[in-house]
This record gives sequence, structure tokens and C-alpha cells, in this order.
Amino acid sequence: MEFQYNLPVNLIFGRGSVSRIGDIAVDYGSRACIVTGRSSTRKSGLLNRVAEYLEKAGVEKADCILERFCLKGKTAIVTGGNRGLGADMASALAQAGANVIVTSRSLKRAKDAARELSEHYGINSLGLELVQQEWDSVEQMAGEAAAFQGRIDIMVNNAGGGAGLSDGDFAVRDIHAMEEMIAVNLMGVLYCCRAVAGYMIKQGRGKIVNIASVAGMVGRNRIIYKENGRNQQPVEYAAAKSGVIGMSRDLAAYLAPYGIH
Repeated sequence: MEFQYNLPVNLIFGRGSVSRIGDIAVDYGSRACIVTGRSSTRKSGLLNRVAEYLEKAGVEKADCILERFCLKGKTAIVTGGNRGLGADMASALAQAGANVIVTSRSLKRAKDAARELSEHYGINSLGLELVQQEWDSVEQMAGEAAAFQGRIDIMVNNAGGGAGLSDGDFAVRDIHAMEEMIAVNLMGVLYCCRAVAGYMIKQGRGKIVNIASVAGMVGRNRIIYKENGRNQQPVEYAAAKSGVIGMSRDLAAYLAPYGIH
């Protein structure tokens, strides 16, 4: 048996992701609550009492669990959202109803991707040029994004790069290529977080999603690249992604008091 209600956090059960009352699980997010339990006479009776209490409290009952994931009225940025995983993320956000801003190093590719999102999902979408390792470009992007719908609710830092075109072998790796890799994959993410955080702090809410990599957590045997005729992923890529993981943890602690996750 399952009931679903929309309610603010702390209204009934306090903080946390999952609370448990006997065999009844209460799972809730920032705006919704699901009360579930095994279908038996005793448990169903308790569930009915919980449901009755919520209704008396004036809590709205939701028709579908998908409503918990509705993003209508929200504005999201997806860097590198014109292709690959970034395009998939942008499509998912658009399908949930969010207005989506897509960035690319190519303004044409960004605009083309934005137009496709608007035509397919019926949402407002904007394509912006972004060279994320350059602060001026990031700052301009954030300003235009904020002006688009008057807010920035979601920031997905997806853009980055793996091996590149130059030799990834650490022993012969070009120093300038190493610097560029760090600039794109670490400093670019830091710049984007810095640029949108100010807008989110003023709003008192926001979500930032940083895409890292397993390369930032474990070392890899380079034989897999040689056996498959692939240019190996450079060591500094792992350093950058590890930096993104550490930065995300500390940034979460810094932004939490402002209602940003």
C-alpha cells in the first residue's frame, strides 16, 4: 500500500532521507513525502491513520510519483550539453519540464542543440558559447543564463575532456597539454561554480551537479589502452577529477547554509 503527499521537510517526520516507523518507511525530499508499508490489516490500518493525519494537516495528496521530479518553472544549465552525456542530461531535464541552457565552445552547436530541445520538449531553451577555462567567458555565460528566465536553479558541470589529441603517456606528456587539461577539467568547473553560486545565494536555493570520474578515485593499468590501440588517458586528468571530487565535498559544506546543494 502506498500514499504520496506533497509537504515541506520537517512538517511531520523531521530531517533525513528515510525515516522508519515499524515496517512503514517514510521517504521524503525537500518538497514531497511518500508513506509506504506492507499490505496487511494491521499495517494498512496504521498507514490509513498516517494518511488521515496528513490530510487533516492540509497536506496535498499527489496523483503520481513522477510529480516529485517535476521541474516546471526551473532553469537548468548543462555545460557541454550539445552532445554525448551532456545532451542526455539536457534532454532529461527538459523532459522533466525545466527550461534548459546548453553551452558549447561552438555557439552554433549550442544554439542547434537548444533549438532541438525546444522543438522536442516544448520548453524554453537557450544556447550559449562557453570556454570554461577562461573566467571572462564563464562570467558572461552565467550573466546571460540568469537573465534568460530570471533565475538559475540547476547547474550541471558536465563539460571536460579526457585524453585529447596529444600523447597521453606521462613520461613524454607535453607540459602545455597538462596545463590545459587541468584548466578545463578542474579550473573550469571551479569557475562555473563560482559564477552561478552568487545567483543561487541571492535566491536562497539551487542545485549544483559536478560530473567527475572513476579516474579520480582509482589508478588504472595502462595496458588496457595499448591493447586496444587507444591513446591513454593522462595522469593529470585523474588529478583534475580527483580535485573536482574534493572540491564538491567542501563546496557542499560551504553552500549548505544558503540552501544550495
